[in-house]
Amino acid sequence: MFLQRITRTQTSKEVLNSFKKSLLPVNNDGVQTGRSRFRTPWAQRIRSLVTITSVEKISDEGVKIRFDNHAQEHKFSNIWLRDHCRCSECYFKETTQRRSETHSIPLDLKMTDVRVDNDQVKFSFSDGHVTSFDADWLFENQYGKKLYEAFTFESEKRKFWDKGQENDMVPDISFGEVISNKEALYELLKNIAIYGHAFVSDTPSDVHKGVAEIGKAIGLLRATPYGTVWSIRGEEQLEGADYKDSSYWDISLPGHTDGTYNIDAPGLQFFNIPSHVGLGGESLLVDAIHCAHILRQKNKEAFEFLSTTSIPSLYYDGDNIFKGYGPVIKLYPGTDTIYQVRINDLDRDTLSCLEYEDVKMFYRSIHLFTEILRHESNEVWFKLRHDQTMITDNWRVLHGRKQFTGVRYLQGGYLNREDYLSKLNVLHMKYRKK
Repeated sequence: MFLQRITRTQTSKEVLNSFKKSLLPVNNDGVQTGRSRFRTPWAQRIRSLVTITSVEKISDEGVKIRFDNHAQEHKFSNIWLRDHCRCSECYFKETTQRRSETHSIPLDLKMTDVRVDNDQVKFSFSDGHVTSFDADWLFENQYGKKLYEAFTFESEKRKFWDKGQENDMVPDISFGEVISNKEALYELLKNIAIYGHAFVSDTPSDVHKGVAEIGKAIGLLRATPYGTVWSIRGEEQLEGADYKDSSYWDISLPGHTDGTYNIDAPGLQFFNIPSHVGLGGESLLVDAIHCAHILRQKNKEAFEFLSTTSIPSLYYDGDNIFKGYGPVIKLYPGTDTIYQVRINDLDRDTLSCLEYEDVKMFYRSIHLFTEILRHESNEVWFKLRHDQTMITDNWRVLHGRKQFTGVRYLQGGYLNREDYLSKLNVLHMKYRKK
């Protein structure tokens, strides 16, 4: 018989049982073995122990659960609970993959019984299946969140900046630490997630020992027409490079993002200038997502246009043709959270995709946005040291440079966004502090 409401208090024995359960063996990443590798490390679970104080049926389709550390009641539907069963028949814990198919669950599924026992809640359903959940799993995975958890850390922790914070730019982390110390690498990736950029000091001048090693510490460097790691010497820029691109010349480059012509633009970009005999060449950073927020406040119509209208971009070098097509400002689906700015006027293709009525709005909107991006209050200029490698979030921060003279040696590379986020998430599980 289904109980309309179940209430309970936690006894000292139950606390001890919960503590013992949390003391499962852990692997080198501090993650419990015998459970999903996405579980929180046991030491953190002790600090955030969750218990269930009540379960109440709200209809034939679901229940309300109250957790002792949270005043709000959380709703769970029958089919969602059944669909997320973590028993061995429904889920591969070793691979975190599902075994059951969603369409096999009856849409009119009923709950026939519910029991709370030793910080677990057990549900019985009309299809004969019994599903058990830890209280902490239900609390951590309560649905209704605006953003999928994969994006939560980065989106919630971001700190936006302008020229006024240039003296507070993130500190360097040494090359040796980044390569040999996972916690230092975590700090580096956190800086990128929070501020959109980071710096590595004491970088070896050999591109294959410097930039390449930093990239490999994070993930897989991205293959491009320029190579996996690329280097540009001043002689090539002055005499003509093999690759015909404006970045190979000595001209000034306004703030822009790279790869607007790619279906999936590079996530991170690495810059190192081991030598420059000449003048100029100062580097530019602009927090473009911060500027997009300003645009939304100043002119919602322009923001709406640039976040909903796709604009074409093109790369052509004789051997490769890349065509990208998407909004200048991108939002996470179903939210107002900005996750990417893609803007590079030099690589924009012919605007034949716009309707006549939209052309005027495009030029008006892009003028307004560019005025914000290039306002002196939002531009941070500085000289990159020879031993420094600058890493930018190419989905958030614009980079550029001033015109230069003489012989300038630039080297760098790209890394896909999902590889960077993967490493960040893995290290966040291991080193985060609550």
